[in-house]
Amino acid sequence: MDSKRSRSTKKGSWNDLAFINNVISWSLEDIFDQDLYKNQVDSIGLSFDSAKQYLNSFVPPLLEETSAQLCSCIEIISSSPHAQVFSLQHSHSLQHGSNLHRVETGSFSGDEKEIYKAGAVFILADFKPQTVNDFKRYRNWWHLVFSVGISKGEGY
Repeated sequence: MDSKRSRSTKKGSWNDLAFINNVISWSLEDIFDQDLYKNQVDSIGLSFDSAKQYLNSFVPPLLEETSAQLCSCIEIISSSPHAQVFSLQHSHSLQHGSNLHRVETGSFSGDEKEIYKAGAVFILADFKPQTVNDFKRYRNWWHLVFSVGISKGEGY
């Protein structure tokens, strides 16, 4: 997705799926653009007309912080845990939308057990990047993905 499209995110009603879809749509340029949400992040008010308005006021700062965290993680990609993907199957869920896939992987490198939990963001790629420039240089396929859960064994 081009960066202009990501920047034009509406300040409307947000839900978990909208937030996740926004994050996984970012390009590498979006992630490294420190001004991506500069004009959308306002000071959070002291009073609100509704709980929805209150919760939505936190979305732009959360997107900005998420982008900064992803940028930081991608900068040290060579030391990040990785695993080989054995299978990738398209799935569908009313809760998670049509972008749901089941991914079967080998064990992750390293001893970071926390990466297995739901809510983690991964880079799914057809190569093992060593530096940020690898994403640009090789023009290989890669995509940000969001874990909605980890299943154990068959029948997930």
